[in-house]
Amino acid sequence: MKQTIRKTITVLLALVMVLTLLPTVTVTARADDPISLGNETIPTLSDSETPLTLQAKTGGTIVVNYPKEGMQYSLNGATKTDVTTTAINVSAEDKVAFYGNANSYEGTTISGGTAQCYIYGNIMSLINATDFASATALTEQAAFQRLFNENTCLLSHPSRKLVLPATTLAESCYAYMFANCTGLTTAPELPATTLAGGCYDSMFYYCTSLTTAPALPATTLAVGCYYNMFLGCTGLTTAPELPATTLAEACYAGMFAACSNLNAVTCLATDISANYATGNWLDGVADTGTFTNAPGMTGWPTNSASGIPAGWTVKDYSTTPVPAAVETAPEANDLTYNGKPQALTTAGAAAEGTMQYATGTDTAPTGRWGATLATATDAGTYHVWYRAYVDEQNYSTPTDVTVEIKKADITPTVSIDNWVYGENAK
Repeated sequence: MKQTIRKTITVLLALVMVLTLLPTVTVTARADDPISLGNETIPTLSDSETPLTLQAKTGGTIVVNYPKEGMQYSLNGATKTDVTTTAINVSAEDKVAFYGNANSYEGTTISGGTAQCYIYGNIMSLINATDFASATALTEQAAFQRLFNENTCLLSHPSRKLVLPATTLAESCYAYMFANCTGLTTAPELPATTLAGGCYDSMFYYCTSLTTAPALPATTLAVGCYYNMFLGCTGLTTAPELPATTLAEACYAGMFAACSNLNAVTCLATDISANYATGNWLDGVADTGTFTNAPGMTGWPTNSASGIPAGWTVKDYSTTPVPAAVETAPEANDLTYNGKPQALTTAGAAAEGTMQYATGTDTAPTGRWGATLATATDAGTYHVWYRAYVDEQNYSTPTDVTVEIKKADITPTVSIDNWVYGENAK
């Protein structure tokens, strides 16, 4: 018995000695960063599984005005801290994740800070701090009304998405949510098919850099549901398809007003009799464009900002769309390093749809598609992908252009004070 105990103690002591000699492994990662352990990589959380996150592009501050009780934040995955009116100081690349359990953030705004920040992750982490990935219902009015109103430092992330997953909406839940957010270029998906009164009222009001609108699949509308939704979005050229057949009071009123470059609208409504349903909805759009309506629909007012604008052509909707096609392919620019961002290609032209561009490798695009030409600063070889885009089911085959920014020719000069050629330097 004693011999067995001695052997057991000897084994335990040997194990302790081995463990103490092993190197300590410290894993440091920012919130939602992938982690590598040996040959294994733990993948990044999906955007739906990631809490609402602001990632600093530049150093500065993030300011939350009138935060709701229980609202918290985590800086780079650290312990959660209560949100107060005190500015959150961030450096470039810092990530601030937000949490809460309030049903509505009416009166709260995340705006007024100085740090330019990318936004991504699931907005529902403010509603359900622990189970936000499966939360899809907004139950209280004005849930996120004006949440980022006038936050001109807010930016669309080049590869990650902001997720607004709610399919059950409440009155004014997203009203003015991103109004005057002039740095946003893309909008989050909006999956709800049944809407609530004023739910998207002025949601992207004067988001002047917005170039792509979200799909709007709703078929059951409500009073003022899309009122002024994209008013002043001068970067939009194509409206999302509007599938609802019966309109509600003021549902589309002012929806695309002052979208001065908008030249394509598809609306499948056959009953537009509701009061002010399309009041001034296309006021101030492009002088010419194409209006696609439901086959046989003849009830639209013509030459009218509340119907079909003057100068626009009308065609019937077809379930067999004209394939997106490139008319003029972009070409590589002849570039030499100058220390400044330079457009990598010329602009292309689409025969059907609009041109989009993305950066990538020589085999596939990896950046986010957008209408803005790709730029780069450093000398090197780049791959710019392009396509003609109508919608997510209709776009041309992506094609790439190889572009080189050549190194600048530098003639070095050497000078030494008070030295004349042929004399010893002092």
